[in-house]
Amino acid sequence: MPNHAFTRLQQKRARLESELSALRALEEEEEQRKALIVGRAVLAHAAADPTFRETLDSILSRALSRKRERKLFDLPAPPRPQRAVPAGTAPDGG
Repeated sequence: MPNHAFTRLQQKRARLESELSALRALEEEEEQRKALIVGRAVLAHAAADPTFRETLDSILSRALSRKRERKLFDLPAPPRPQRAVPAGTAPDGG
């Protein structure tokens, strides 16, 4: 009998894990849908309001670092970070 109870609990656990996985997938799908809707609304507003477009471009310019993502929004490549020069090795003698 104990073996039967163990098997039953394993089956119940598998069902619950399956339900949990389905709920997580649904939640993720809803989050993606929300992001899509918000994105559409923001882009529509940016198309109608040049001041907002400048603000959005500024936000995106700071937030996006991948070339491919920046290209989607017609943003220039991010400036390359300058390398630090060790003290005493600068051309000006610094």
